Amino acid sequence: MPRISFSGRWIIMLAVIWCLAVLGLAMAQETPVGTVEGRVTSSDTGRPIAQANVWLSPEKEDGVSKNAQTDENGGFLFSGIPAGSYTIHSSGRVHNMPPLKITVREGKLEKLNLSLKAAQPFLNLYIPQRTFLSQEKPKIVLDGFTMSEEAVITLHKVNKDKLFSGEAKFIYKILREPWSTFTRQQLLNSPALEAPTYKKVKITKRDCEGAYQQQIALDPQEAGIYLVTASVGQLEGMGWIEVSNIGLVTKENGRDLMAYVAKLDSGEPVAGAAVKILSGQKFTSPGLTNGEGIYKGRSTPLVPGEPENRLIFACQGDSIAFVTSYTTELGDGKPALYVYTDRPIYRPGQLVYFKGIVRHLSGDTYRLPQQGEARIQVQDRRGTPGYSGRFPLTRFGSFHGQFALPEYASTGEYSLACSFAGHTQTVSFAVAEYRKPEFAVTVEMPKKRCVQGEMVKAKIQAAYYFGAPVVGAEVRYQVFCADYWFWPGEEEPEWGYGDYGSNGAVVLEGKLRTNTAGAAEIPFPAQAKQAAEKNNGVTDRKFTVSVVATEPGGREATAEGSIIATQGEFKICLEPEQSMVAPGEPARFKVTAIDYESRPRSGVKLTVEASQVRWREGEESYVKVERAMVLTDADGRAGFKFKPSEPGSYRLQAAGRDEKGNQIKAFTWIWVTGRDEFSGYRYPELEVILDKKVYAPGEVAKVLINSKEKDRTALLTVEGRQLFAFRSVKLTGKSTLIEIPVPSEYRPNFYLSVGYVKDKRFISQTAEAKVS
Repeated sequence: MPRISFSGRWIIMLAVIWCLAVLGLAMAQETPVGTVEGRVTSSDTGRPIAQANVWLSPEKEDGVSKNAQTDENGGFLFSGIPAGSYTIHSSGRVHNMPPLKITVREGKLEKLNLSLKAAQPFLNLYIPQRTFLSQEKPKIVLDGFTMSEEAVITLHKVNKDKLFSGEAKFIYKILREPWSTFTRQQLLNSPALEAPTYKKVKITKRDCEGAYQQQIALDPQEAGIYLVTASVGQLEGMGWIEVSNIGLVTKENGRDLMAYVAKLDSGEPVAGAAVKILSGQKFTSPGLTNGEGIYKGRSTPLVPGEPENRLIFACQGDSIAFVTSYTTELGDGKPALYVYTDRPIYRPGQLVYFKGIVRHLSGDTYRLPQQGEARIQVQDRRGTPGYSGRFPLTRFGSFHGQFALPEYASTGEYSLACSFAGHTQTVSFAVAEYRKPEFAVTVEMPKKRCVQGEMVKAKIQAAYYFGAPVVGAEVRYQVFCADYWFWPGEEEPEWGYGDYGSNGAVVLEGKLRTNTAGAAEIPFPAQAKQAAEKNNGVTDRKFTVSVVATEPGGREATAEGSIIATQGEFKICLEPEQSMVAPGEPARFKVTAIDYESRPRSGVKLTVEASQVRWREGEESYVKVERAMVLTDADGRAGFKFKPSEPGSYRLQAAGRDEKGNQIKAFTWIWVTGRDEFSGYRYPELEVILDKKVYAPGEVAKVLINSKEKDRTALLTVEGRQLFAFRSVKLTGKSTLIEIPVPSEYRPNFYLSVGYVKDKRFISQTAEAKVS
């Protein structure tokens, strides 16, 4: 028994010694830390500065910087800061301080009082909206830091007659370039300005630093163009506003000009408005708008050596509206240029490769140029020439070349101008310094596609460029989900839609760390959170994993990886032959089953249902009117048709299952015409629907215009390689059906645009169709 007790005591003692050793080792390895606390104040007033930024930067290259924002009392706190030497810096909106060196000691609290010096006084004038009706109060914003408590606003009205007589040259520059400035001397010397009016304003919206952003409402003004100056002491801000009751919309194709003038409040067309064009410094007055508010005529050619943008004006009484035109002439026999570089961004010293293509437009086709040479000129953002050369065209009407950027090339945006037969096209590229990252991170998906609902494991790998894994890197990740649309037979068979470039909505996010191999794994279900079918949103999904990896030294690297989550092993495509039919007319649909390698699926049983859409208190419901079973043929195709008896909107659904039992659905819609308003339908501001996607030359296109605005006059234009047709359309109801002929001149495609003016906005929608 004593033997057992003796042994037990030794075991206990050894355990205690081992624990103390481990604790000592841990304490030895633990990073010593301290705390930095302080307050930020203004040196001139002594008052605390809230929401000031404070940066704490280590002197060691492998250290991690910290930043914070002060509270309402100007206080800030950095805790858990590794001991060592640091630089601290702070700035507010108008206060700043030079960097200050400090030492953080282990277990100590460093208390600081950072006194920030005020910046030099400044004043900016912002005009968020430039156009005002004559009954409106123009609004401007003063942004400044001044000692004075009063501002003086001066309005200089531009004399209309002198504006159009060529006596307002510096004003033309201001109107052409909205952010250009002018001087008080120009105001005093211009014969085009009428006697100024003044308004004094108290400055009351100062923040804790004494700076301000204050909106000022001016008195309603007579119609005209006004130069605005805001003065506080010796400081001035300048801009311009337009007071007008008319708006102007223009369409050009280089040779022809169409101008549409309408009232800014009601949108009614304005007849008899005078159209004037300023090209260079010279005005022409080509004509007046007709009873539809439309003027059609020849456009004024550009003046060599003058600004490349014209100003097009419309006038009715004292109201003036204008737009800036950057059009270039393109017509029969005129060359079309296309030039591009191999990359959008380069480093100094690198080679820039470029290629150009030249074509002549003849009728509705392009032809190769017979001969000629293209001239290339490269300039940096300051206009300094960087390269020039001449290149003869190949027999294919193209050219290519290269040039080297100097090692000392300045950074910024460069322009590459290509000239041929008196016509020029300019593209841009950037030159930037580059520092190679020390490590990279990748996101690898297990496969290209999966079925919705599967568990996906995204593999993360972080490695230094010399080959070693990045161990213990923090990986912050987000998983995005977006709709994905598969269009077989198109130029891009796997083109996906994700909110125009967005990855979609975030469905999962978190943090993790890489293991000893520099790897990590992010599991997630490939399933959208929302019940999409209720809103007819059954579709494939694109899941994107975006990661930011931070290695122990504080450096970051980013990466993304995507996987497509499909409904099943194949896709159903449901397409109407016509988007609109009349009651009693047969509505025909093409049904296709195709896999994601664009191979047809034959012998697939599909159920197709047609339902009339009903709206009640803003909610959609569906009344089934037709149902049929179809079987796909050897090409994966089938057909379905039904005859709708009532006007309105109809939803079509095709559904089937793959070999694994996954349910696959597709939806489409058609309109059945016959009413000028469908009760309960949530009409948008504007919707344009063509009855077909492809027309044969000589056919008539049916166009349905839906709008929640009744009794509006809209402008309809048909455009392609030129402005084919235009006219006004009266929207007497919320649904308006019109017809337009489709001649062969519209080949290969055309765009039909409809727009109307409401509350100083031009609301427009465009539909596209092919002609074949």
